[in-house]
Amino acid sequence: VQGAAGHRTQSRWLDVRRWDVLEPALADRFRLCRGKGFGAVAMADADAYLHRSGFPLDFDDQLRFNRRVAGLARSLDLSPGLMNDVPQLAALAPDFDFAVNEECVRLAECGKLLPFVDAGKPVFHVEYTGTTEEFCVTTVGYGFASMRKQRALDAWREPCGLP
Repeated sequence: VQGAAGHRTQSRWLDVRRWDVLEPALADRFRLCRGKGFGAVAMADADAYLHRSGFPLDFDDQLRFNRRVAGLARSLDLSPGLMNDVPQLAALAPDFDFAVNEECVRLAECGKLLPFVDAGKPVFHVEYTGTTEEFCVTTVGYGFASMRKQRALDAWREPCGLP
């Protein structure tokens, strides 16, 4: 079920078509999160179909998997969040409670996150370059909760001020 190396250290892509294998492991992980008091889970790297994952995945394979993960999270009383996967955001907005986005200003993709905002769902956004003065005007205008962080994702952050 494991494919090519993923984006993060020691991570691997998974064959998202193998729900029969992945669902029990995900359910255990989600139960662990709930047991630790988490109220939500955010799915990172939910876009294997866009990368050299080692599997012949397509848009529909990923869409089906992402919807199943959102349903699993809900069944375990966790709020599902979608991280990045911008091409599928509009299709997945009904299934997820919030979106997490990295660098929509730098990548000129912020408008594609509006299906979440239009549905009254929060968008949590981070930029790693530039200044808050440069990007906050755009993202606060869209209704996002935005901040600047270092790529190391340490504790430091500089949030956008409230209007």
